[in-house]
Amino acid sequence: MPILITRGAIVWMLSRAVFWISYHQGPQYRAVGLTGMLQSMIVMLYGCGRFGYQTAGVVGAAIPVLAFGVIEVYLVRVTRFSPPG
Repeated sequence: MPILITRGAIVWMLSRAVFWISYHQGPQYRAVGLTGMLQSMIVMLYGCGRFGYQTAGVVGAAIPVLAFGVIEVYLVRVTRFSPPG
């Protein structure tokens, strides 16, 4: 499991850099970085859910996944109308 998390973190960092560069180039270029970040987020959610499940069962798995979802919804709502830059 630790190697999976490490690889996911590396992919996320590289994808984030690509997304940042492409964000300033134009909207059509953002997909390259976004897909790598999405893959890393899925792996991270799996890791958090599995750790939570092993620690505290279904409730332990649900808490980090739900917390992540709430934070993401909040960030999307806050940044939806914010201009780039």
